Amino acid sequence: MRGGFVIAVVMWGAAAAAQTEPCPDATHPKAQKLLHQVETDVSLTRLEKYELLIKALELDDDCHGCRMELLRWAQKSKDPHSESATEAWAAGIELLNACPDFHSDLALILGNRASEEMRFEEAEAHWEHFLRFSKDFPERISSSYAKQAEHIQATRDQMRFEREFAEFASAIPPYPIGHVNTQSQEFLPSLSPDATLLWFTRRFKEKNLGDLFETEVEMLFEARRIHADSAFAAPAPVGPPFTSGSRFGGATFSLDHREVIIGAAQPNPDNPQNIDLLYSRLESQTGKTTEPSRWTPLKPLPGSINSPDGWEAQPALSPDGQELFYAVIDGTTLQDEAGNPTMDIKRCTRNPDGTWSHPVSLPHPVNSKAHDKAPFLHPDGRTLYFSSNRKPSGGGYDLWVVRRDSTGRWGIPINLGAPVNTEGDEHGLVVANNGKEGYFSSRREGTQDLDILSFPIQPKHQAESVEIVRGKVDLSQTPDTTPVSIRIFDPTTQQSTSVSVRKDDGSFAAVVKEDVLSEAVVWVEGDGIAFDAIAVTELQRGGTAMLQARTLEPEEPFELRGIYYKSGDAAIDAASIGFLSVFAFWIQQHALYRIQVLGHTDSDGEAEANRLLSEARALNVVEALIAHGVPRERVEAIGKGESQPRASNSTPQGKAMNRRTEFVLVEQ
Repeated sequence: MRGGFVIAVVMWGAAAAAQTEPCPDATHPKAQKLLHQVETDVSLTRLEKYELLIKALELDDDCHGCRMELLRWAQKSKDPHSESATEAWAAGIELLNACPDFHSDLALILGNRASEEMRFEEAEAHWEHFLRFSKDFPERISSSYAKQAEHIQATRDQMRFEREFAEFASAIPPYPIGHVNTQSQEFLPSLSPDATLLWFTRRFKEKNLGDLFETEVEMLFEARRIHADSAFAAPAPVGPPFTSGSRFGGATFSLDHREVIIGAAQPNPDNPQNIDLLYSRLESQTGKTTEPSRWTPLKPLPGSINSPDGWEAQPALSPDGQELFYAVIDGTTLQDEAGNPTMDIKRCTRNPDGTWSHPVSLPHPVNSKAHDKAPFLHPDGRTLYFSSNRKPSGGGYDLWVVRRDSTGRWGIPINLGAPVNTEGDEHGLVVANNGKEGYFSSRREGTQDLDILSFPIQPKHQAESVEIVRGKVDLSQTPDTTPVSIRIFDPTTQQSTSVSVRKDDGSFAAVVKEDVLSEAVVWVEGDGIAFDAIAVTELQRGGTAMLQARTLEPEEPFELRGIYYKSGDAAIDAASIGFLSVFAFWIQQHALYRIQVLGHTDSDGEAEANRLLSEARALNVVEALIAHGVPRERVEAIGKGESQPRASNSTPQGKAMNRRTEFVLVEQ
């Protein structure tokens, strides 16, 4: 039968490519008579039918109708492996080889048989042909075809789902996070874009002094860690304003951790269970700009998102902070088969004035006629995880992933399958920026109650790995009216992205793809702002980049970080070439200036040798700039040797400061 499958695939492909004429059938009069008797005489026993069909085939080997009837006879056999049944199935394969489009029942019966014997790929090949069967010859189509096709479509979809669901069933199962879970319920995890901050809701019972009964309490907790590869520390309550007595849960953070949007109970007389989306921002203390200190009072999101009679919760911000996804039930969401409103995922965008646009439901098949909720947009900006109780599924709410392409079009959602999804409910998946680590809430074997679990995400379900670059720009030397931003540049692709800088403390945050991380450079930009940059690779894990926003001063020498040479050699370090390509890009944006490249050394060695070395280094810098698009007439190399020390040459530290390359802008 396995060999029959190979032929089936070939024949189905040929049949789909061209419509065939009806196959020749029995011409022997007695064979035709015997076939007619089998088709019309209801008094015949199963054995009699079988014997008559075998006899007809002995008379006329082209009796395809006889083979079709033998196949129908075989599918009703109580013992499909008996000698007669085996011969009847073989007749069906012979018919498949000779005339694959003889009748729609041929593909249907062979597909059902393959499915029963767990030859699923073979079954799908047969069923696919059945569903695409030509309508040009109605006499070859079963009178029950429409009903059969509906059943086969559902069966095939379920079979495909079950196969995909079980693909990773033997993988490491999710496990409760240490330090976070208790005998109470922990749920609705929220993860910061850099995966160092975890918020979640804990539900427990407490009895205050003087109370007769315990009351149920929900409190928002946070757990922190140094970086995405380390363990979370013991959690603690989040604190004001998230301690107002309202029920909180399902938060989302901006890239710089300075804004949070959260679902909170906002009861009103007509809707005591009303949930709305509120926001708070982390602000610096008055007169201080070094570190943020407190969250502002919670306020409803500005715009048309919240409604008094709806339910808006479980928000998810895009990495650029310009998109918001959230779960909602209101009069505009899809209805189930019974006409009841379902939970949908909606999207809106931030307007220039800070308000939010009118929300729009995500299209089918992201939203369905079931409940779709708990969206989480990964920092890669294109991978969306969510929970849904749509069918087929593992049972209850399952976790799903869907991606959008460069045009914004969403693909087909994929179930994460076992062992992540179970017969129970899985809620609120959030994923680390590396795309490999997920967290969600579930109640299953091994949990104390409703716990937050962690698991390694399979490659086919992973988002793109990204790094969150955070830093600060010193704005003390820049007028308040001068807009300042930073730009992240990939020298390999010559692509760059502009990122805004906060005016109050100069902080910024940006997403950098892991595959360009080693080459990426961050520099500060703005009208009349001097060039200052730092390679992303110079950032220590958990550190921040400090850039200077200084007024551009022609004729004033300045030094670039990231220009290195081998000791006693004029050759530029390979990493410095990428850095110089960024500076070349900046030079081309400032066409009013010529660039002088000044090479300096310490006092070790002969003065003339140092001058020649410094000149050779300056020339190599000039050639690197020219190679990256700067016109030769705009750059000049000058070797200063040891003649202009910046510090004393009597110490190693001083000598290191004196070995430098400076640049001077000269108006043309």
